[in-house]
Order: sequence, then structure tokens, then C-alpha cells
Amino acid sequence: TVCPDGRRVMDVKGLSEAQIKKYKLDGYLVVRGILSEDEVRELKGCIFRLEKTVKRVQSPFKSQQKGSAKALIDSAHEVVGFSAGKGSPIQQIGHNLHGLVPEFSKICYDDRIYNICKTLGIDDPGIVQSKVVMKPARHGWRVPIHSDEQYIFTNPLSGFGLWWALENCTSNNGCLSVLPASHINYYMPQRFECDHKQEFTRFVPFSETSVERKSKKTWTRKVSKQSEIKKQWKDLEMSAGDLVILHPLLLHSSLANRSKFSRWAFTVHLIDRTLPWDLKNWIQPKGSSFVAFPHVEKERKAPNIEKEKKVPQVEEKIQVPHIEKGTKISHVEKERKIR
Repeated sequence: TVCPDGRRVMDVKGLSEAQIKKYKLDGYLVVRGILSEDEVRELKGCIFRLEKTVKRVQSPFKSQQKGSAKALIDSAHEVVGFSAGKGSPIQQIGHNLHGLVPEFSKICYDDRIYNICKTLGIDDPGIVQSKVVMKPARHGWRVPIHSDEQYIFTNPLSGFGLWWALENCTSNNGCLSVLPASHINYYMPQRFECDHKQEFTRFVPFSETSVERKSKKTWTRKVSKQSEIKKQWKDLEMSAGDLVILHPLLLHSSLANRSKFSRWAFTVHLIDRTLPWDLKNWIQPKGSSFVAFPHVEKERKAPNIEKEKKVPQVEEKIQVPHIEKGTKISHVEKERKIR
């Protein structure tokens, strides 16, 4: 498929077998030019407006004091700007852009996204959170190594992350960096849990009995410093409009932006809505979050053509026994012999 601006995008039917195979092998997949230039321009214009009007709060991820996570918990159903502190630029805008901002909702619930979910085995996907990640020129920050499963978890494991580049992303301005196949080889030892009664968050150890963590090595600071591991990391340089799909166990990070160019991205996390939701997740279903894709209800209501096909009636041929000429036989006897 080719956009009006001439760039080739993903087929609307979803991922190809080769793309699915690569995603399962590497733990990530880059899809080039999935957003047109017009779509990118519209999203960036919306972000400029939100920057000026959104409520600003301080990022609460490092605090474990009672009530310190209230702004984060509330943002699950609002659109809030997070910064490092007073006078600092906004780092993120979230976490319900998919439910409250039409420009982003249009992208999130697009046929292209639903079909990615279908081809990756999720028939009833739900968007848990959506946010814009902003790294201003010469004022970016480093995002430490992590996996998405640490912050959004289901049992069994499900879903994936979608990360759109809204500006060109390079090694100089803090593009994503991934460790290929780390979703197969490693797991992070802790997850980000929330005490909703006390309104604070903390990292706690994962259960060692989890199916997803069997036969995997624990990722530690010592492992991360091994020279052979360092060489395996790969920078994902992307153009505006490109998308990367991230496995929930894939280890990834990004360096600080020290360049003269900003780096904006839009990210969404999806799960399988048919699975029970862990109450220790920092985000909980409410209102416009976690709603079903409209495609799901449409498919449920659509008539099943296969079932409604009329089965042609085949005329049964009855074998009539041979009766000698001149033989007298009653109707009862005749029916009995025919049967």
C-alpha cells in the first residue's frame, strides 16, 4: 500500500508471515512509514496545543510515600503533562490520549492497529495506556533498561507495545535501543506495583514460578556490563511515521538527547481483554480506558456466512428388492422387505 505522499506502508490486512516470524524471533518489529506525513503533522499539531493547556504535575515514579502516586493514578483516565519539576519541560503527556483526544484515538483504533493485534493472536485487544514521550533538544534524559511487562502485567503474559516515531529518531537524539531476542533469554527481577489504598508505588520481586520466566536468566547490573552483551544492543534509527512493535519481555532503553534536534514519540500498550486484570497494576479499568475495539463488536454481530449457507438436500435413493413376477405380496410385507 502506498500513501498519498509516496511512502509504502503496511498492508491494511495486518502483518505478513515473515514479519510475524521476525517479531517472535527478535522480540521487536519495525514497520516503516505506517503513518502518512499528514497524520504525523496532525498529531504534532495536537501535541503543541496540549503542551500549552495540559495540567502539569511532577513525575512520581521515584517516590514511595503515601499519596505520592495520586497524580499518576489519576492520569490513567485524564491527559496530564509530567515533568521533572517546576521550570522543567514536559517529558510525557498521558495516559488516556486514546480515549480523550480524537486525533490520537483515530490512530489507536485504526484498522491497521486492530489487524496487527489479530495477526499477533489477540482477538479482543484493549488499550491500557497511551502517552507522548518528548525529548527536547539538548534537554533529553536517559531511560534506563526495562521491559514493558514490569509496568503492565497480566497472567498469563499478553499484549505488546506500539511506539511511533513522530520525528526522526537517531543515535544522537536518543532513539530507542533494544537487545534483540532478550525476551527469550532474560527477564527483569522486579515489577512496578501500586498500592491503590495508600496511593503509592514500589518495585517488588516477580514470582519465580511464572511460566514466562522459566528457563530464562535474571537480568542484573552485572550481566548488563558484560562486554559481549553490550555489543548486542541495537539502536533503532527511525523516520517520522515509522512504528516499532515491542514484545512485553523485550529489554529496551534510550539514551539522553544531546543533539540540537528534539525527539518526539507516541506510544501505546495493549493487552488481551479476555484475561483477568491484576489489581496491583498502577492503572485500573475505568471509563474510556480498556474499551473494546469497535471491530470486535462489529465482528460479533456480523452474520456467519459459513453457518448460513444452505446445505443442499440430497435425494435419498431407496434400493427396492427384486420381486419375482407373479408373486403376491401384501403392502406390509412389501414395506418390510424394502426396509
